[in-house]
Amino acid sequence: QSRSYWDSFFGGPRRWESLGSGFVVDEQRGLIVTNQHVIGSATEILVMDHEGQVFEAQLVGADEGIDLAVLQVQGLSLPAVELGASQQIRVGEDVFAVGNPYGHGHSVTRGILSARARSLGRDEFDLFLQTDAAINPGSSGGPLFDAEGRVIGVNTAIDARGESIGFAMPVELVRAAMALLV
Repeated sequence: QSRSYWDSFFGGPRRWESLGSGFVVDEQRGLIVTNQHVIGSATEILVMDHEGQVFEAQLVGADEGIDLAVLQVQGLSLPAVELGASQQIRVGEDVFAVGNPYGHGHSVTRGILSARARSLGRDEFDLFLQTDAAINPGSSGGPLFDAEGRVIGVNTAIDARGESIGFAMPVELVRAAMALLV
């Protein structure tokens, strides 16, 4: 936290909160993947499981350029997801986005893989999966599953100009980044 003009206006330091999603990738080590923009420059990171239990998380590593963060939580007893392969799913096949849209709690939306290798104009790693499965604020960092229940991407962005255009970071990039961040 830092003091600013706004601190005096609001009567003291403000606590800023961010909301997002994530998923367990290694249950023995308690590793969770999310987007870097979900945690930002947080000084405290809390993770809530599906039963409402809250755990303090430690940042293992983050990369702002590709927008990925790895967290570690001690005592979390959730199973890890199975990572799949985004190249094996064809455009037009069913996908499922899981997240916490607008803070309403756990939610699953269904759509199709609309396109692959979409650019959001950020950098050379800009090869996103496009889906029409609803991805809303709060769903960032959540998994994009194939019809077999394997994670093929990390829900990362939406096209603010219209509805039903969401983007997910391909799981192959997630695997490579995780190896470096951990």
